[in-house]
Amino acid sequence: MMRRGGELEIVKEVDVARAVVRWLEDRDWTVYQEVSLGYAEPTLDLVAKRGPVLWIVECKASMSLALLEQAARSIGFAHLVSVAAPQLQPVRWRHRSPACHFVDRALEALGVGRFAARREAVGYDIHRRGAIYEWSADLLVRPRLNRRIVKGFIANRLNEAQRTYAPAGNAEGRRWSPFRETCDKVKLYVEGHPGCTMKEVIDAVDHHYAKDATARSSMAHWIKAGKVDGVEIRLEGRRFALYPIGNRRGLGRRPAAEVEA
Repeated sequence: MMRRGGELEIVKEVDVARAVVRWLEDRDWTVYQEVSLGYAEPTLDLVAKRGPVLWIVECKASMSLALLEQAARSIGFAHLVSVAAPQLQPVRWRHRSPACHFVDRALEALGVGRFAARREAVGYDIHRRGAIYEWSADLLVRPRLNRRIVKGFIANRLNEAQRTYAPAGNAEGRRWSPFRETCDKVKLYVEGHPGCTMKEVIDAVDHHYAKDATARSSMAHWIKAGKVDGVEIRLEGRRFALYPIGNRRGLGRRPAAEVEA
């Protein structure tokens, strides 16, 4: 939280991350968000890439020791590592506070940079009778360049879909993964073909499984477990059929005789 005008303002991590993304993209960095490093591995808030250089930025709604430790674990995996949090002190202050000075000295010792995000009034909404605010970010502590990193560890986990699939810091915990992309394709196909079988779906969509048989059994399991958003499986006679959630029985695929009529 931040205090503004005598009132406590709730700061969201997604606002901080969005401001940093804008700062990076304005400087020709390609930004990937919510980058998963694999099963049971941490997820990086932001990974920016410009040429061969990689920059990891961990974002939080407040500065903390946990954020510093999180960034320190990323050293050696990217050329640049930084943290991002709301401004530690009002911009009008001419000198850094002791706490701000201490944080910056600790970051400089680690070689970790610091982005400061702040909310500024950019206009006035006459209908809502209130100011229009926008978050922006500044790089106040420059990160140290790490020339020796574990090559390929981060770069091989970047996917074009991560640029727009889910914003960094989102409260729902959404992030791109090969499994999630398969789930989205299954959902899209089922919405267009209610009442289809699992075999029909797997034959029609590209998936991340090595074999179609594995894809059929695995996706059936995850749909029954409720892990595939918007899709449900029903037993109809001797076969299982897939429907969008909310599609009532009988409103899906029509019998062949009815279609021909």
